[in-house]
Amino acid sequence: MSPLQRAAAVALALGLALPTTGCLRLAYRRSMVDEAPDPTKLETLQAGDSLAVCLETLGAPTLIWGLGDDGAEGFAAVYASTLRGGWGLNASAPLGKSASGSLEFQTQNLDLDAVVLFFDLDWGLERWREGKLANLLPANLNEITIDD
Repeated sequence: MSPLQRAAAVALALGLALPTTGCLRLAYRRSMVDEAPDPTKLETLQAGDSLAVCLETLGAPTLIWGLGDDGAEGFAAVYASTLRGGWGLNASAPLGKSASGSLEFQTQNLDLDAVVLFFDLDWGLERWREGKLANLLPANLNEITIDD
């Protein structure tokens, strides 16, 4: 059963069970956070480009990770865009003179489309890859802090 079918079945069941003074709300929400880099701008990047060139071309990354222990193998700059969408169901009903109850159900699809730029220790671009963030990042990541 798909999430939409499940939400509709729950909504129908609750709609039949709620007293007439209750409230039932079914909603679909979708939002996008950040925006993926323009593919035509990505195409202009070449191996060996400096971090400054990459930042000028694409803007600030979503996050930067060190590769290996304390960034000993280089760095990864992540440009991620998040598309969230899902169904929500909220039902509430009075339970007495001074009490009420509510139920909330949500499904959510979370897609993290990303571009990851891999840099060497001198902040020279080695390569970049596009795809789902979970598939692009290597296992040897460490969060780093860049000091001025």
